[in-house]
Amino acid sequence: MLTLVSTLLLAATPPAPLVQAVAEAAPAGLRAEVVSFDGRLGSCRPVRASLRSGIEGSGRYAVRVDGNGCGAWGWAEVKLYGKSAVAARAIRRGESLAGAVNLVERPVRRGEARVESVEDGAVAARNIAAGEALTPAALSLAGPLPGERVEVVVRMGALELKQPGVVVPCTGNHLCARLPSGRKVEGRYVPAENVLEVSP
Repeated sequence: MLTLVSTLLLAATPPAPLVQAVAEAAPAGLRAEVVSFDGRLGSCRPVRASLRSGIEGSGRYAVRVDGNGCGAWGWAEVKLYGKSAVAARAIRRGESLAGAVNLVERPVRRGEARVESVEDGAVAARNIAAGEALTPAALSLAGPLPGERVEVVVRMGALELKQPGVVVPCTGNHLCARLPSGRKVEGRYVPAENVLEVSP
């Protein structure tokens, strides 16, 4: 009974080499920690560990833990943390995000789209609740908001082509619009002309 209990405790407690391997495998700017380890090591004393795949978010990962002449595969429950922009208060659609956002360390889920910084001049593309983590789709640069119409201009020397478009969510220092053909274009918003300038 004592041997069984010791084995279970060893399996549940993350081995130090695994903790180190997971921490080193965290993507740049993120922090990873092992919550638990599920594996049958028996009397094997771990000296090294590796992950079967890269860490993309919080979750279970297949890991290999080895000792001198022994080892086993197991599962590690990993928590990945990163800085995310969070609304410090309720923000209305079209309102500036300046001074309304805090950077908070939060768990990162697989496939999650996070906002790690807010560009100068960014506004809310929709109503955002206090404490809500921002996503790229929730942000827009000052100018037309998603769903609003904008004139799209393609300039090639002296030639200028214009088409109507509808603003869609975008990231970075650009504005995106959907053309009547269904094509999505990205460009620079020119406030003085109230147009979206797109490079050919």
